[in-house]
Amino acid sequence: MAIEITRSPIRIDQIAGDEWSQVLVESDIIIPEDKPDIGKILDVTGKVSINSREVIQDKVMVEGSIRYNILYLAEEDDRHIASMESDASFTSYLEIQGVHPKMTSKVYAELEHIDCDIINSRKLNTRTVMNVGAKVRELVQLDVVDGFDRDGQVEVLRESIVVSYERGQGETQTIIRESLELSDNMPTIVEILRRDIKFRDIDSKSADNKVVINGAMDIGFLYLCEDPDYPIHYFNEEIEFAHVVEIAGVYQGMDCLCEVWAEDIYIEPRENLDGDLRLVDVEVFLSMEASVIERQHRDIVIDAYMPNGALDLEVKDISIGELVGEGQSQSMIKELIALPENMPRCDRILYIDVKAIMLEEQLYDGRVVIEGVLPINILYQSKETGGIVSFKQDIPFSQDIDIEGIDKDMSCESNVYVDHTSFSLVAPDEIEIKVTTGGHTKVFEEVKVKMVTDLEEVEAPSKQQSGIFIYFVKPGDNLWSIAKHYNTTIDNILRFNTLSGDEELEVGSRIVVYKKYDYKRDEAIV
Repeated sequence: MAIEITRSPIRIDQIAGDEWSQVLVESDIIIPEDKPDIGKILDVTGKVSINSREVIQDKVMVEGSIRYNILYLAEEDDRHIASMESDASFTSYLEIQGVHPKMTSKVYAELEHIDCDIINSRKLNTRTVMNVGAKVRELVQLDVVDGFDRDGQVEVLRESIVVSYERGQGETQTIIRESLELSDNMPTIVEILRRDIKFRDIDSKSADNKVVINGAMDIGFLYLCEDPDYPIHYFNEEIEFAHVVEIAGVYQGMDCLCEVWAEDIYIEPRENLDGDLRLVDVEVFLSMEASVIERQHRDIVIDAYMPNGALDLEVKDISIGELVGEGQSQSMIKELIALPENMPRCDRILYIDVKAIMLEEQLYDGRVVIEGVLPINILYQSKETGGIVSFKQDIPFSQDIDIEGIDKDMSCESNVYVDHTSFSLVAPDEIEIKVTTGGHTKVFEEVKVKMVTDLEEVEAPSKQQSGIFIYFVKPGDNLWSIAKHYNTTIDNILRFNTLSGDEELEVGSRIVVYKKYDYKRDEAIV
């Protein structure tokens, strides 16, 4: 008689592959007609935006752009600081064998280094080294065996697992508007040179058919004023925001992931009642993307056999990425920067720009170590030259994040950022800088699980062994594997051995297996 099987569906998001690649983006930049001729470059920053991503056969195509902000001194007046912005597009292909268009991807991009050369007074050339990465996932759907109609006749091995898959995804855009005012001790604005935005404290929570995203934006801008002794100043202020991403079928308590980025930011000065440019209108075009993860605790059948017969199993091997833990930490980097002898002495620091770039991450027992570099650009005034000087230096740093239960064989996703910067002029050729960096990481373990997707009873061998067997435990053995090998039961092995049933077997120890076969009944007595 055939075995009647009960089945249930199971969905699992599997990692199909991930890849990082270094991309060189080169472009020529023409100075706009309303900007002065360029004499000397002071600082160049860039912000990368991903415009589209697509999984194709064995590749992930990434398209995006880099928006450059360039601070420079005018050719005819080396005291005149000017700025301009320009965009450069790029397309990158990441080779990942086995991926195909039905899979989904998550893409990462980070600028590592920017070189900018003056071709002539109206033209620049930029060469940017960028790290682009993609992680591709595939939704696997299976019908797995839950049980049978032969209780007591089939030995079943089950395992408790947690499976997850993306239940839904949504995205939205919104505009945040705010009016800011300079503090009393700050000079009046003449021209805004650079606009910055940093996101912090991003939090997301699921609710009925939506994900609520909260966070804060650090809005900052570098501006030119009329003070010849201190011509540029930096202003920043925090703006909180909250918005909703609609996703049908979501309910409260589900795990969710989100990303927030600024598509564009407009910061325009405005006159106050006295006619001074001390008010600032801010308009930020925000994009938000959220995905909701369905997690299920399942007891699945991973093996089965019949002591009184034989089964033919259909087994599927599945890899599950389990989140082992996540953590964050902060570190203080204190560095004394000495200006080279060929650099003009510093009389006043005008502006310091610091970023955090992650170079690599290493897993150890109980901790993640992130190695990175802080590219620092210092703008200062020097009486020697009577103008503004820029100086760049890279400071290496290391960020440790402790997470219990992790080891070097796992994988992680990390990021680092600059939380706070302070500086002081110690001497004309020495600048002390203190940078507080933050790091966050998630650690995953790839667990391989066997799932029984089908089985049927087949004809048992015509002749079965009986008797008393002495078995010596080998590495990897357990009571289940030994019982299955001899086509008996774990209870029968425990009956003739001084074992508790839940203890780990010692390699080399002796196990007695007693089995008597009744040829008249054509069944094993156990």
